[in-house]
Amino acid sequence: MNRLIVIFFYIFSILHTLFGEKDFLLFLRLAQFSGLIAFLMVMNQKGGNLFKSKSIIRLTGYKIPFLAIAGTIIIGLLNLRLNITPIIYPISFISVSLLTILSKPKLNIFIFLSFLVFLLFFYYALTGVDISLWVKGSSNYVSVLVLYISFVPLLIHKINKGGVNLILNIIFPMLALSFSIIAIGRSGIIVSTIFFLGNLTLYVRNHKHKFMILSIFIIFFAFSFSKLYSFIDFITNDYLFKLINKGATSEVRKDIVDYYFSKINFRTLLFSIDNLDLDKQMGVTLHNSYLSWHYKYGFFSFVIFYMTILTFFKSLKTDKVLSIILIVILIRSFTDLILLTEGILFGFPFILALLLVDYKNLPILKLKK
Repeated sequence: MNRLIVIFFYIFSILHTLFGEKDFLLFLRLAQFSGLIAFLMVMNQKGGNLFKSKSIIRLTGYKIPFLAIAGTIIIGLLNLRLNITPIIYPISFISVSLLTILSKPKLNIFIFLSFLVFLLFFYYALTGVDISLWVKGSSNYVSVLVLYISFVPLLIHKINKGGVNLILNIIFPMLALSFSIIAIGRSGIIVSTIFFLGNLTLYVRNHKHKFMILSIFIIFFAFSFSKLYSFIDFITNDYLFKLINKGATSEVRKDIVDYYFSKINFRTLLFSIDNLDLDKQMGVTLHNSYLSWHYKYGFFSFVIFYMTILTFFKSLKTDKVLSIILIVILIRSFTDLILLTEGILFGFPFILALLLVDYKNLPILKLKK
């Protein structure tokens, strides 16, 4: 049952990104419902409420969602704009993450589901479907989704104590990079490149035939580059023009940051802004998860960010795969609302990766599957 809840959450979160929209929230509600069921399951596991377990409470990945909940409530009340609906997200992320760690779901189903999404995108690309139609909402979410469906199977593999894997460390990151390039989003291309190169380095370093594998990759990339060279005119005249005029440094995002910081003084720095009213002022959303953290949590956001950075640096010493996933999530979140209380995608792998950084050194809790 626990494994099914994790699988359902994964499926519905993907379906919402692919087919959901503001007027069609069925898949989002199903994902949120799966998260709430996970919450009840975590509270009523055999052996007691896991939220009261000392070994769980110690984890940074446990503390952060509840700091987000506390911040949402306290800052919302102080500014007379309390909305408790967003707390469903952190509750879902921590609950599904704990069930994932403790139930150790089978990897194959997650690989299969991710492959289906990649195959769908291949179909869209080959049939000429406009990139803006690949997902609902912004085409920027193409890169978010391909990273998401690459992160989750890799984290499941880590939970099951797997080593380097050709599909998870090479093929999925390469596909994520390819589709991010097609989507023409600079932030997506940058972080997908980091994700791919980081995994490629780990794969080569940890493979028993590292020199042979490295030679194969060099030959493959040399061959690929020679094929791409024939498209040099298209790349320089068409693609690069589109890339330069789109992405992380666009004027709109700069205007958003400038507008937000124009509202900051000593009080608002600690307790957030009464009413941002950004949609009416500029017709856009914040497009930045960290500004959203500050707006929703006030001074709690600084604590959350500090704890996140500390855990990231810890991961550099303990598990390079987790550090790669975390740095990609942290960088990508600068340009979209995708963490903790907005967006259904990155919150789950973010919390799960944070939990795993600390969890590997704790006693494994037995869970009846």
